[in-house]
Amino acid sequence: MSAFNPQKLSIKLIPPTTFIQPVEGRKYTLTHSDITAELFLDIGYMYNYKSINPVMRDEVLVE
Repeated sequence: MSAFNPQKLSIKLIPPTTFIQPVEGRKYTLTHSDITAELFLDIGYMYNYKSINPVMRDEVLVE
C-alpha cells in the first residue's frame, strides 16, 4: 500500500454545494484512476453516478 499523496486528489463541488455550506445532506463520491493513481472526490446532494465505471466498481459512496 502506498502513502496518500494530496496532490493527486481532485475535488469537484456539484452546485449548489459550496466549500462552506450547506454541510447537512451532502453526498460524497470517491473514484480513482488505476492508470494515474489520481483520486476524484465529488461533493453534492446526490452521488455522482456518471463518474462511476460500472465495470471497475472501485468507488466509495459516503453520506
